[in-house]
Amino acid sequence: MFGAHADARPLVQFAAQSGFSVHVCDWRSAFCQSRFFPQAEAMYLGFPHEVLPQISFSTNDYVVLMTHHFGHDREILSYMFDQEVAYLGVLGSKKRTSRLLATSHLPDKVRSPIGLSIQAEGPHEIAISIVAELIQESKRLVRRMTAT
Repeated sequence: MFGAHADARPLVQFAAQSGFSVHVCDWRSAFCQSRFFPQAEAMYLGFPHEVLPQISFSTNDYVVLMTHHFGHDREILSYMFDQEVAYLGVLGSKKRTSRLLATSHLPDKVRSPIGLSIQAEGPHEIAISIVAELIQESKRLVRRMTAT
């Protein structure tokens, strides 16, 4: 999870309660505190260029970008393009994500907007829609692995 603003709190909580091991990364010390994310397995405080080299990504990882900072999202997304992960999702509209990537066509690798389309409103409902999508994707991954 990249981003530790208040709207990330229910997402971290619901994801952890759903069996995901959650790591929270943010550069803002006022937000990136374990007291706000007691369910997080790990916390990384620092700017993306400081934090990203500390993290090892695998094909079983699910990455969510919701920093609410265009420049940092662009930096993280650029870095993540070289990583093989199970899920790479960006909070916000397709138009914003297209601007982040400087392309009019989003690659299949990137999910945007994130979350199942349930007309979610507010941080808790949005978190539920995102976690539901993560669960759905994890089930697909398991089915693909058992089919081969």
